[in-house]
Amino acid sequence: MHIGIATGLFIVSYIVQLLLCFKAKSTQTKLIPFYFGLFVAFFGLLVYAEVFGYMSTGSFIGNMHILSAIIIWIAVLIIYIGLLLAKITHSIVKYIQRRNDK
Repeated sequence: MHIGIATGLFIVSYIVQLLLCFKAKSTQTKLIPFYFGLFVAFFGLLVYAEVFGYMSTGSFIGNMHILSAIIIWIAVLIIYIGLLLAKITHSIVKYIQRRNDK
């Protein structure tokens, strides 16, 4: 199940970024998924810092904010890998198109 969630995150971020790379005109529009990932990573930092409430009860449940933050950061890492591969794919396609036009 976890592999399915990770694969889904990767595929969705890859497809969204690839579509934005080919269709969007503005550079800022192409960076929307990057900004979203940055926001989620910052949210993970806030969870780690216990900004949303003191969760320590002296048991294992008290350390769930650390585990939650790590899971959020792993999800953001998977999203960023998808974004990076989409940018690489876009660059390769553009390079091949320019080379064939000459």
